[in-house]
Amino acid sequence: WFQKYSDNIVCNSNNAKEIWGKYYPKYKNKLITIYNTVTLPEITSEYIPRKDGKTHIIVAASYQYLKNPIGLIKALALLNNEEREKIRVDWYGRIKVENGDTRAYDEAKNLIRKYDLLNVIYLHEEDKNIANIMNKADVVALFSSVEGLPNTICEGMTLAKPIIMTKVSDYKSLVDESNGFICDWDNINSITHVLRSIIGCTNEQLIQKGNKSQMKSKDLFSKEKVIDQWISVIDR
Repeated sequence: WFQKYSDNIVCNSNNAKEIWGKYYPKYKNKLITIYNTVTLPEITSEYIPRKDGKTHIIVAASYQYLKNPIGLIKALALLNNEEREKIRVDWYGRIKVENGDTRAYDEAKNLIRKYDLLNVIYLHEEDKNIANIMNKADVVALFSSVEGLPNTICEGMTLAKPIIMTKVSDYKSLVDESNGFICDWDNINSITHVLRSIIGCTNEQLIQKGNKSQMKSKDLFSKEKVIDQWISVIDR
């Protein structure tokens, strides 16, 4: 009833809007996308490009198979020794997921040992100070097979970070070659390729891509932009 008699149905992503249009085509003319704003805590950490001579990548996601830690680890395993010396991935997330399931985390740990990646990727528990941790990184990444609108990516963009993400959710709006790299979650070689690409970027290129991310963030998620969109809907 709410759907039928509403004037508009507002989605927080284009992906959600497309799903509504697919399953409820009769409401197609009602559908509007307005992104959520991104609100960050006070940032107190300092960003030093490629601290310790490595490209630091942060992934903030729970340890579930759909978040694809296994695919990332297998992709890292394809890097040669020289490349492995130039990259560090830190994954922060909830270890126990639904019903206390830790299978994805356990398999990830075993594969890290199997592929001798103990000095390349580090698995951490979730951290409430993740925004400051992301601010210290060179890149924010997400390798999921499915997502709603990924908060991690939106926050990373707002923090002026280059982005690596898979072709999920609103990736077409969030990331292009100007501010990051896109890969296929189910293609290990595709993930390895973007990892090599980010290693190959100069510090200046990383900063330029990060600045472009922040510009995109302001255009998509700023309070002023979102308020104007809501006013437009109401005035209509």
